[in-house]
Amino acid sequence: MNNQVNKDSGSGFFAGLFTGGLLATGVSYLVFTKQGRKLSKSIIKVAEEYAEKGEDFLREQKIEERVTDVVDKIKSKLNSPKKPIDIEK
Repeated sequence: MNNQVNKDSGSGFFAGLFTGGLLATGVSYLVFTKQGRKLSKSIIKVAEEYAEKGEDFLREQKIEERVTDVVDKIKSKLNSPKKPIDIEK
């Protein structure tokens, strides 16, 4: 049983070493080569555009959610006209 643990930890070490090597190679390419720097700038630009679109989408969703809440409150108040309409909340 002890041998089995040692075999597994050895394969995990080499998998980590291989993964680390791949990551280091990719980062080195992006940082130290002219083409890599151009690529990383374009990746950053695209990521910023998507982040902005995501923020806009979330803002629109929040506004839509508030409008829906107000409309629902008004509809419920119209069904029972004894209570005053409070659209501030």
